[in-house]
Amino acid sequence: MNSKLLLGDQLIDMQHDQLFELLKRVTPLHDSGLNEEKVVDQLTRLNQHIHQHFRSEEALMLRLGMPTDELTKHQLEHLRILEEMAQLHLNIMHGSSSRVSDVFEQISGWITKHVLDFDLNMRGYISMLADK
Repeated sequence: MNSKLLLGDQLIDMQHDQLFELLKRVTPLHDSGLNEEKVVDQLTRLNQHIHQHFRSEEALMLRLGMPTDELTKHQLEHLRILEEMAQLHLNIMHGSSSRVSDVFEQISGWITKHVLDFDLNMRGYISMLADK
């Protein structure tokens, strides 16, 4: 993973790396149909990993003692992404004509934007905790 995206928390950094690795594994599936088992399996794995990662992030934010307004904004962003993922699954179940590459590019965009716009804000809190 790009070192500029590292937060300094081993678990969260590892999970981010795993998320991006899961997204890379989709490249060979780009010529597949969205409803093919191997694509659905990869989407399911990614969705499960995102859920677990968000739980880990929220637990970390509580341990860091982040201000309530920051925590709430971050949690709302998690909820937004999870709702988008659920809608994506529904669209696929209803026969979406989207290309596999477009779907995973969209998910990759959500994850990257989330890391840049929300997760990197935790760096200062993580470094303060490490200094204690």
